[in-house]
Amino acid sequence: RHQSSAGAPFYPADAAKRASARLMAEIQPFQNYFAFIKVRDDKDALAKKVAEFEEDVENFETFLEIHQDSEGPFLCGTE
Repeated sequence: RHQSSAGAPFYPADAAKRASARLMAEIQPFQNYFAFIKVRDDKDALAKKVAEFEEDVENFETFLEIHQDSEGPFLCGTE
């Protein structure tokens, strides 16, 4: 298991919560803004990228709603 700088576990102890955290990290759509920069001069291509991003964000929000933990404010509850 990974440890944070404070010595607490980096991932939740529960296997299902760990899986949700790993999946969230894989599907989150907030990491490739260069795709927008590459097509910024092509209005049609930019509009397509924006539409794809909006759909990805909606899908990510649905994932969070389905997998959220009622024990706390975070995906994995209070962990």
